[in-house]
Amino acid sequence: MKKLLPLLLTVSALAAPDATPRQAWKSFHELLQQQCPAKHLELMAPAELLNSIEDYETQLPAQDMALVDKYTTRACRDVAAGAACNNTGFLQAAMKLNRLEHFTGKLCQLPVVCTAQSKCVVP
Repeated sequence: MKKLLPLLLTVSALAAPDATPRQAWKSFHELLQQQCPAKHLELMAPAELLNSIEDYETQLPAQDMALVDKYTTRACRDVAAGAACNNTGFLQAAMKLNRLEHFTGKLCQLPVVCTAQSKCVVP
């Protein structure tokens, strides 16, 4: 049964409906507010957030990474440049995989505090 549990969790996650980009960002911001409100990480620059996402993705199993790739490809389909679409695709995939809370927790562990949009420092 222990070997089947991860498979069952993945199958049930894949059966869940997709979150819209707006829902994914809203959930992400709510989790940041719950887990580390004083850091104001919702103000991170899109490229800075993408760097953290890419670091996190290195720890994902291959099947989860394949789903992230699918979501980011879809989110960036009609976008010429920018990190925001990659971030959106990742957040949607993280919700689908039930990993958004875990990712947010890892993000909150970073020694970073933001004081304004795209102005974050290591205190």
